[in-house]
Amino acid sequence: MAEIGNMLTRALAILISSLTVPFHAQNPAQTDLEEALRQADKSRQEYVAAFTDLIGIETRVTELLNKSGATEKQQTVMSDFLVYRSRFKSEDVSECHITREIDGKAVRNPQDEAMKLFRELAKARTQAEESAAIWEQNAKHTLRFLIWGLTLQPLPWVREEARRDFDVSLAGHERLGEDDAVVLAYQSKELRPSGERWKPLLTRFKNPRFGWRGQAWLDSKDWRIRRWVDDLIVTDDEMTMPVAVLHKEIEYERGRSGGTLPARIVASRFEKSGDKASRTLRPVTRITFTYDGFKRFDVTTAAEIKKPEVE
Repeated sequence: MAEIGNMLTRALAILISSLTVPFHAQNPAQTDLEEALRQADKSRQEYVAAFTDLIGIETRVTELLNKSGATEKQQTVMSDFLVYRSRFKSEDVSECHITREIDGKAVRNPQDEAMKLFRELAKARTQAEESAAIWEQNAKHTLRFLIWGLTLQPLPWVREEARRDFDVSLAGHERLGEDDAVVLAYQSKELRPSGERWKPLLTRFKNPRFGWRGQAWLDSKDWRIRRWVDDLIVTDDEMTMPVAVLHKEIEYERGRSGGTLPARIVASRFEKSGDKASRTLRPVTRITFTYDGFKRFDVTTAAEIKKPEVE
């Protein structure tokens, strides 16, 4: 009997030992999150590497909204869309827009406008001058609210060096059409004082502090980016709970070559109501971008636009 008791004691000790291994080694959810983040970062890098030297067609519909949320003014701009690689820093790319039509009416010859931009870019002596030429071009034909660059850098928070600033979790699986998608959710761990970049969005906030939150949908088969919802969130001295002042919804599709391309983007801007002490926000602007006809921009394509003029 004593021997049987000792055997039972040893068996129980082995069982207890097997149940007390480190938790992370037996936590499938944690492993799934780490794998999802690794795959998301890989998918992001592949997108950024492929999304350069492209041209396509962009249609931008800007709506100014009244206090009830209805559209009071609207503008539709169709442009040639270019992804331009910097001459000074090859890893830096920018969106460029060459306007074709405004509200269905043709504007000046887009070939002339394109060649004027290319001459300005060629004359740039620094990256700052290059960026200024691009900014001037993109600022044309806007209606109150100017935003661009939303196609270039998806999911920046999945980068390994950025993850420490965010709380990230697996939010489950959802169906996107006939496909299954893994959903990742994220939010800034800390809201920080706003810098100059976002200052124009926060003029009615007192001592604003900002951060980010959102969700990303990744195809469960190949981990490509399918959808991304992102909010710029803010608190201030009157509003202690984070509110979104800029909401973006981006949908992606598979390109002909198999890579991922942006298909549709909706960017909504919110402001405090007229009362400075108000704790509510209302939508003031909504911009919808749609894209079509992406192809690689090369020397042949440039020659088809127009040969440079001899000055």
